[in-house]
Amino acid sequence: MSPILKHAYVTFGSLMVLAGFTRTESTIYYADPVRGNDGNRGLADSPFRSLCACISVIETAGDECRLHAGNYSLGNISCVLSGVHGTLQHPIVISSVGDGPVVLDGTIAVVGNWTPELRKKESISGNVLPARYSTAAPAKEIFQLFVDGKLQMLARHPNAKWTDKSVFLANKNWMKSTIGEHNTTTGLGYLVDAGKCNDSSLCCQLCNEHDLADVKQNISGAIVILNLWSCDTSAERVTYHNPGSHSFNYSATYDGQCDTYRGGQGRYYFEGLEGFLDDEEEWFLDVKEERILRLFPASPSQNVRARVSEYGLIVNNTSHLVIANISVFGSIFSIAGNISNIRLQSVNFSYGSVSRRALGQVTPPATMALFNTASKCVPESCMATNLTIDDASFQFSDGPAIMLQGGSNNVVSNSVFEWNDYTAVGGSWPLDIPLKGKSNRGTTVRTSGVFSFHRLTFANNGAAQAFNADGRIPNLPPVVDLCHFSHQWAMQDDGAFVEGGGDPATVFVRNWAHSTGKAGLRWDGMYPTTNSGLMTRNVVWNTSGVVVKGNKHTVSFNTIFDGADIPPSLPFHDQPRYQDASSYLNNATQPAVGIGAGTRKYNPLADQKTLLENNLADNVIVRRANCPRFPNCTLPGKYVNNMVFSDSPFDIR
Repeated sequence: MSPILKHAYVTFGSLMVLAGFTRTESTIYYADPVRGNDGNRGLADSPFRSLCACISVIETAGDECRLHAGNYSLGNISCVLSGVHGTLQHPIVISSVGDGPVVLDGTIAVVGNWTPELRKKESISGNVLPARYSTAAPAKEIFQLFVDGKLQMLARHPNAKWTDKSVFLANKNWMKSTIGEHNTTTGLGYLVDAGKCNDSSLCCQLCNEHDLADVKQNISGAIVILNLWSCDTSAERVTYHNPGSHSFNYSATYDGQCDTYRGGQGRYYFEGLEGFLDDEEEWFLDVKEERILRLFPASPSQNVRARVSEYGLIVNNTSHLVIANISVFGSIFSIAGNISNIRLQSVNFSYGSVSRRALGQVTPPATMALFNTASKCVPESCMATNLTIDDASFQFSDGPAIMLQGGSNNVVSNSVFEWNDYTAVGGSWPLDIPLKGKSNRGTTVRTSGVFSFHRLTFANNGAAQAFNADGRIPNLPPVVDLCHFSHQWAMQDDGAFVEGGGDPATVFVRNWAHSTGKAGLRWDGMYPTTNSGLMTRNVVWNTSGVVVKGNKHTVSFNTIFDGADIPPSLPFHDQPRYQDASSYLNNATQPAVGIGAGTRKYNPLADQKTLLENNLADNVIVRRANCPRFPNCTLPGKYVNNMVFSDSPFDIR
């Protein structure tokens, strides 16, 4: 029942027709990574070698940079396009010629010999580590390491792998905490570990098999990844630790942006010390001595590459730009400033957004951005920015997949977002944006402005939400249509595949959402600020149902069944399982539709004018804070021709 996405190769000529462009006489520059030379003129018979040289000569509307097939090494240099404007008829174009795949590569080869380390090193358990091997780092700043194309994990505790995706199993492979203190005024952070589970009925909600007391090495100076807010996570520095104890201190620099600090209850893991290097798929960067360390040497037949690129392409204050038919490995784009009419067509990103934790830095990950800073939506209008992403893919990022900000007339369509954000610490603001802190929390795709989302696939991402889609402008609600959402991991609490809201609220039409402990679809926000949304013809199963907050919504022709056996917060395991008689939750207690929520206190007016008609659902439950205390707390809304089976043995499946 899920939509089928086809990533067809789009030729340059067909792209111009699809986008409504007409060809004109203009300067067409070429690059070829094999036979080109940056000292050439960049014409068809004398192409440039690099992307940077090709786009550096783009000056006027209609200019194009066409890339011949091959691998373009980006190194640690950013190619810059700034202040150049095309027109609707004559856009600026960066595209493949069409003679084969084009890859912009942000990695360089690691070619040095691997030598055994003679110094003994204790592991965090107090045992002597096996022999380690090192080689000279090919650059001072390295962000990621790949062996035969497979990402190697930064040395960490507890261990987790990328190859089997156990890095997404936060409930299993992070440690659990019970109480603590996080004071950014004094800078004091303090956390107490939960210890190992002795009660199987608790495992693995509040504890698991890990115990900080088993750590016999002093881990002061380590980086700790902390999920201490329901849908927000920070990276901080350990300042004090007594080996064998159940607690540690850290520098508290970040105030969570999602709900409140939970008194220290949450989950965490460590990075940033050589002593954590105890798995064959891990690596550690000795920044001071500029060495890469691994548990085993790379064989001569293995291809070892180090990522050295953050932003391979920087675009500022540019309009009417098309980037098409390109793959990007180990790098991202920053397209920001006063931008409009930007189109990313058939651009595929692998290992995009990236952190600097390998360098010992806890700043938010550098994040892919399509981000207009000039357009401001006001209550009555929103300037059209016409930002478009079509037939793209965003995979394997160490941070949010992308940040989107625009006015109106923005579309994301026919694209895939999968296996992104395995720490969920959020992302940085785009380059040259004078804002402090991080831009993103708890979302795979951060959005601001009026966007439509059509025929997208989101699968196996780590943050609390796939994306947010709030309505702000009269007659311009965000539309989420024909999307397939599945397997959002339990790395953060709360959340939903899509968190909509606003006035007019988000329109959800013909989507599939399944396999997460979080809500399938959700209108969030406090009554009476979330109104007049539409949720119709969606199929939602094995989730925490759909959440209807606010008022004056229409919920119709939806099929919602088989609530997840884990709650949105403090789950017992990382993915929901099919319910049976032994499940902790069941279809009678886990709502298919939760209605009336969205107020901190009981408000009898919430959802009173919401219409539910022609739905097929396991149950409908009122979800108001403090509602049980009120004698007249009844199910709000108007109900017409629904089939609800909470009191029936009928199984919708």
